Amino acid sequence: MTPLSGSEKSFSVNFKELKEFLGKHPVCLFPLNDETYKLLSNYPEVIDENFLKRFLVYPTGKESDKHINEYLQLLSSFPASLTDILPHFFEKNDGLGKFLQMGLSSGTKDSRWEDEVCSNLTKLKSVDHKGADIDLIKTVRMVFSEGGLLEDILEGYEYRQEQFMTALEIAESIEGKQGIMIEAGTGTGKSLAYLIPSAYYSISKGEQIVVSTRTRMLQDQLARKDVAIVKKLPNLEELRVWTLKGRERYFCLKKYFEELEYAVGSGKSKNRTELFGVLLWSIKTGSGDLDELHLKEENRNRFTATRFECLRKLCPFFNRCPYYNSRDNAQNADIVITNHSLLFSEAHIRLEDSREGEDEPIGMLLPKFKVLIVDEAHELEMSLTEAMSFNLVPHEAVSTIRKAINCSKDALRSIRNHFERSFLEELWGRLRKFTAEIEKILKTIVVSYNNCSTDEKHSIDNEELEALKKDIGELYTIIQRFRAVLIQLLRMVEEVAEEEETPVLEKLNMELKSVTSELDGLIRQLLGLSREEDGRVVYVRRTVTNNGNHLIITSAPIKNDQLMAAIFPDVPVKVFISATLWVYSGRSDGFNYARRILGLNESFHAIKLGSSFDFQEQLKFYIVKDMAKYQPNNREYLNQGANLISEMLKIVKGSAMVLFTSYKDMYYVISKISEELLDIRLQIQEPNNSPTAIVNEHVNSENSVIFGVRSFWEGIDLPGEHLKLLIIFKLPFERPDDPLINARIKHYGTKNYVEGLNKYYYPKMITAFRQGIGRLIRTRNDRGVLVVLDNRIVDGNKIYSRKLLRSLSPDVKINVIDGSRVISELRKLRRTKWF
Repeated sequence: MTPLSGSEKSFSVNFKELKEFLGKHPVCLFPLNDETYKLLSNYPEVIDENFLKRFLVYPTGKESDKHINEYLQLLSSFPASLTDILPHFFEKNDGLGKFLQMGLSSGTKDSRWEDEVCSNLTKLKSVDHKGADIDLIKTVRMVFSEGGLLEDILEGYEYRQEQFMTALEIAESIEGKQGIMIEAGTGTGKSLAYLIPSAYYSISKGEQIVVSTRTRMLQDQLARKDVAIVKKLPNLEELRVWTLKGRERYFCLKKYFEELEYAVGSGKSKNRTELFGVLLWSIKTGSGDLDELHLKEENRNRFTATRFECLRKLCPFFNRCPYYNSRDNAQNADIVITNHSLLFSEAHIRLEDSREGEDEPIGMLLPKFKVLIVDEAHELEMSLTEAMSFNLVPHEAVSTIRKAINCSKDALRSIRNHFERSFLEELWGRLRKFTAEIEKILKTIVVSYNNCSTDEKHSIDNEELEALKKDIGELYTIIQRFRAVLIQLLRMVEEVAEEEETPVLEKLNMELKSVTSELDGLIRQLLGLSREEDGRVVYVRRTVTNNGNHLIITSAPIKNDQLMAAIFPDVPVKVFISATLWVYSGRSDGFNYARRILGLNESFHAIKLGSSFDFQEQLKFYIVKDMAKYQPNNREYLNQGANLISEMLKIVKGSAMVLFTSYKDMYYVISKISEELLDIRLQIQEPNNSPTAIVNEHVNSENSVIFGVRSFWEGIDLPGEHLKLLIIFKLPFERPDDPLINARIKHYGTKNYVEGLNKYYYPKMITAFRQGIGRLIRTRNDRGVLVVLDNRIVDGNKIYSRKLLRSLSPDVKINVIDGSRVISELRKLRRTKWF
């Protein structure tokens, strides 16, 4: 052991005598490494360094003593007053608590810790760029060409012609104020290819640019990794880039202080240690983005507010609110990085949560921009559908009404001495009457669809739709009346609060406003569902959540192409980029499907660039020739597939992923093979599981195999040793009887149904397939094996088969062999250490 002070020499203690030593010496133990921590984790005196890494800083050095000094130095910069509340979160002998006490006690800052929470948020100032004279095309050539600036600033950077061409095409489109669609293969380096031209254009012309990508994780990756590289280039050091997410991703001071007050006052709180860690993080964070902490969703929800809970300018912490600070920064940034969900919420709702009278600028989440870069553009159809759909979830509606009625009861009790009792009883009677009527209608709707199977969609039309709309119309009317009484009660509470200000009345005032806002959200959904509007399909489904099996009624747009064409019409430059936009067509340039779903005209400029990977060397592609033909519920196919999967996984042991298109097929296969694979850790995707959590578990486990469905077909990055074998159980066709898919097939098939299949259904499957196999080879050093069980892919009689095979990279070699030979080939590759 080495004392933290460094004033004494190191000394040894026998492990068997450690417990006795700790009883006599009040110390905290800092583990040298993870193995030491696991060995000593039963001792409360041992410090969990993962806490320090999560909430303070990830240390730069490798030696433990350097880690310690780094942590202590950072802790000394916090207000020393934190030591006053520290005992509420750690036991007396807790080593982590002692270490934090030591570091915080050395602090010189004498401010109140409460005032320091979210006091270090980054605030971007509006800057009017002087319009530096930059030749965009020439600059792009200087940056991306062989021997260019990227090679100077990035160690190990290799020139990629595909990246150079992508950047050049984007620069020319921006200069010419015209849009472009680009397919750039995995490994092209497309993020830098669109960020760098965008950055130079922004500082040259003083125009703001919006970049949208598919997920928050990709947003963070762009901001953390790629923007840091961009800022190393000449004239871009002061580039202002901001990442904008939805309200629910940001830290809410009000919610946090309520949680903290409860924990300190009662001594009871879930994850007290984590609660203090979040406090440390909140004092240092520059963004207030809770995604920085990788909290479990249930814990993250404790510290963030929904649009129904947010008090906006009425909140006492509004001036320190990370969400509103982020919105301000987005207005002042040169480049805003957002996600597709937020982009379409902006386009569709234009800040629907900003209501009249709140002095919030409508439609100003994103700045006024003239250039839009859309990464992962193949995903836009799904994101647009979600943003443009209306939903009624009866159990959530009941929860909202009951929350409102309970809040009303508390309010009536608090103001009973200020109004006539008969009048208050009348209000309460009306609320209870409306509540009973609302719950009766919702129950009727739920009972009507009791026969719906879980996760299977049932289309509603004709007389059935008319009956549903009649129920929804009545529900809308009654909830409007309920809301009117609630507003009346709110005004009464405000009137009493003007005479006597009390914490109880203040709390009731905020709660009533919050639940009224929640009611407004429900009313908007009902209004959307009840509209008489062509071009929409209404369906119901049951889905499993943590709270049980629940009914969902959805109205979704059919004509996405027309909606896309109408979005951001005043933005002249729209750049769409993805690794999977092109689908082989003998009569066109291969981009017609992408143009359709993106609402672009037939002449919209598009270009296909190749990949920098050597697929002949890096990929082994096998199709199982002797598999039974796939049909839903075909036990022969399921059993044969299960046996093959089991044999393949026994050979590779781990670093594998099996992709399905339905939970039903996946669960059946797992039930057949799990007992044969006891030495392999099966990471099974459940309906409510986070793909990110499963990936993290896979990466940190030995002999791990992922069994996944739709969300694992794309956006999952498992480079190197983490994915060596990818098995595709069946081609990723959507169910043709899905109400929305069926309606869109008919929409695109103006002549007949087969036309819709060729123009929409088959290209959609091919795009999903290309995304799926794209999980395997992510870098030039990767090697992997792809096995497709569904041999319809090589059935020459199928139109989609020919289109799919010709949509793959021409240097991909496909081996169509029996299952027994696939097993033999895998054994050979394993034996020769090919992968």
